[in-house]
Order: sequence, then C-alpha cells, then structure tokens
Amino acid sequence: MGSEVTCVCREPNPSAKKIETKEEIATIRRPFRAPPPTKEGPRTNHEIRVREVQLIDHEGANRGVVPSEEAMEIAMGAGMDLVEIQPNANPPVCKIMDYGRYKYQAQKKKPQKPRRSRRPSRSRRSRCVRTSTRMTMK
Repeated sequence: MGSEVTCVCREPNPSAKKIETKEEIATIRRPFRAPPPTKEGPRTNHEIRVREVQLIDHEGANRGVVPSEEAMEIAMGAGMDLVEIQPNANPPVCKIMDYGRYKYQAQKKKPQKPRRSRRPSRSRRSRCVRTSTRMTMK
C-alpha cells in the first residue's frame, strides 16, 4: 500500500502533476491553533503540575520538600490556597495563603493614575480680555 497521492496543482503547465505524500498534505491542511492565553500572576492550586514542592505554610514556617498532593491537602485543610511563589527553583517554592486577599493588597499597592477633571481649574483656564480703541472728539 503506497502512501503516495497524486494531486493536480495549479501551475503554468497543467499537464505537470506533482506527487505528495499524505504527511505533506496533512501538514499543509492543518488548521492554525493559537497557543492558550497565558495567565497573569502565579499558578495556584491545581494549576501546579509538579511532583514535589518546597512548602511554606500559612504561618511562614518552612515545611520542607513535600509532594504537591499533600501540600494541596494541607492548604485545603487550612481553608487557603496553594500559590507558587518561585516557579524556577528546584523544586518550586509554594506558599499557603489567601490568594484573593493577596491580589487585593497588590492592587491597593499599585499606584493609580490621577483622575483628570473635565473642567480645567481656574489657574489653567485661559482668560480673554477685550480691548478696543475709541477716540472721542471734543
């Protein structure tokens, strides 16, 4: 069974036929798949896909290297989230914390742009002065 398929190509010479394999045709017709959108911020809970993590509990104590499933159980037992703080370390460092509260505090720390009012202040408003020349005769 040959995996060669003949297909007619639109070339200047219609009598010329090009032979392509099924793999070449499959790669040509494959639809474009965009990469999944990247999440902003650290990975949390079930997004952490490593076997072992360096765990810091909610009180700040270092628990050492722990399997990630056990770390998740500890976090769920405390009613908090497991957040990956340092993903490039070996093993990654994770901390048990309230992630919602962490995001809120980070947002508060972020400097906000000053609001611009619609009307300019009096000091910035330009003033118009009318002048005229009138000559009176007596």
